[in-house]
Amino acid sequence: MRILSFLAVTIAITAISTEASADTCKAFKTDYESAEKNGNLSQLAGLYGKAKRNESGCSEATFVYCLGRRTALAHVEKAYSLFESAAPKAEVKAAADKALTFGAPWQALHAKAELQLEQKTSKGYGLAAQYFQQALNDIAQVETSRICHREIALLPDKAQSEKIYRQAVIAVALADDFIEPPRDRAGEYGGIFLPNVRGFTPKARPIPITFEYDKATFTPKGEKAAKFLLDFIKNKKFDALNLSGHTDERGSDTYNMELSRKRLAAVKSYLKQGGYQGKIRLLPKGESEPFAADDRGKYSDKQLFRLDRRVELRGKY
Repeated sequence: MRILSFLAVTIAITAISTEASADTCKAFKTDYESAEKNGNLSQLAGLYGKAKRNESGCSEATFVYCLGRRTALAHVEKAYSLFESAAPKAEVKAAADKALTFGAPWQALHAKAELQLEQKTSKGYGLAAQYFQQALNDIAQVETSRICHREIALLPDKAQSEKIYRQAVIAVALADDFIEPPRDRAGEYGGIFLPNVRGFTPKARPIPITFEYDKATFTPKGEKAAKFLLDFIKNKKFDALNLSGHTDERGSDTYNMELSRKRLAAVKSYLKQGGYQGKIRLLPKGESEPFAADDRGKYSDKQLFRLDRRVELRGKY
């Protein structure tokens, strides 16, 4: 499960309530740090509950929020430790689930997403798509807000962020239903539609606008994805956009190029009928640009075909 070996799980408590006794808060912090050092998760949970109930002597909102995230990370570390010791999957899952009852730092969300990927089911991919995208949102939030002291040092670098982004894209593509990107705190679409993550800016954003077999007619998932694209570009007020269309390798080059051309035309028609006024440049690619998975050998032919069949929104914004 520990695909990303850079996970770190230590966060410093940040704020002390200006209304609380400094001695009381100091004693509480000492108790918490002692429990953390000893790996006493039950005591950590109890102390977090005490802080949340305003019984800690340092109950300032930011303090409680950051303490919850720190407690969550202790449980994430427990989940990874259980996994690496070959503990039953139920125990690993319980530890990861427990983490998210305290807070939702990106490490906890990423752990949950990876557990869902282990299932290799459509439902698992759908849940993984949600968790991976929420993790991307949290990474962006930590970088910009820096609410909790030292969390910035625990963020993934550019290459690691790209890996999480690609995991999210794959999960979105392999889910049976369209998983709408979560919005950030400002109400903007985030997840795989964040402008950039830790310096990584996608050159193209795959959108799972899927079609009925051998047709240019949307599937139910494809129609939801097309509706999202329409809402997104109208909200961003794009005056122009580039859309590329891709098929899987089945069929001749000529056939697949024509099929991608027809399907792109269907997307353009949908966007225009939905009120988009800007210019749309269509780039049919047929089977010429298969999805660039890190290791295509990890996926079945059926899954690879699903990854290859896609519409991409190209360019920065």
